[in-house]
Amino acid sequence: MTLTVQVKLLPSDAEREALRRTMETVNLACNRISELAWGRKEFQQFGVQRLFYRQVRSEFPSLSSQAIIRANGKVADAYKLDRDSMRTFRKHGAISYDTRLYRMMVESSMVSIWTVIGRLKRLAFVCGPKQRQLLQFPHGEADLILHEREWFLNVSVDVPETGEKEALGWLGIDLGLVNIAADFMATPRRFRASALDVGGRESASNEKARAAPSGYCAG
Repeated sequence: MTLTVQVKLLPSDAEREALRRTMETVNLACNRISELAWGRKEFQQFGVQRLFYRQVRSEFPSLSSQAIIRANGKVADAYKLDRDSMRTFRKHGAISYDTRLYRMMVESSMVSIWTVIGRLKRLAFVCGPKQRQLLQFPHGEADLILHEREWFLNVSVDVPETGEKEALGWLGIDLGLVNIAADFMATPRRFRASALDVGGRESASNEKARAAPSGYCAG
């Protein structure tokens, strides 16, 4: 089972600038890839990679090979919904990292993450105890997010499925009109609620309410 864990990054001013430049450069490359894909009507990730990788790499030399592959994937995913118009990407839209571009160091609350000016090897983060526990599981892709001037990393984790618990017993319920519900246990005990019982209680309650003076609430 794959879950997403969000951690808040605590960059210094220099690290914040590196993250901003990285996000803007990647999204600028995504717009260029989208323009090229639209012109050639090629929207599959493999085709986009084959046709445009070298050109994009030459136009954006600060991007690593893996970053360009992730950008190609982002563009291809954007065209999966429809291909009626050319896709464009916001300057500060989220960008995707795989495990070759980032590494979580949970014990020290640090992350090593690639940027266009070099890898930030000890970028601090904070998270809650539940999130920290989930981060012990294997990591997958992560999204770098800028929201209201704060930086976040949404990390996908692979949590093993828990097995079904074995039942220790059973309880059978019969539904009917005269007996609305009856349960049968292993012991001789039996509980029945009948329509007459329920209807009688409702009738008595309604009669009591009608007999009460105005402004009186029956208990």
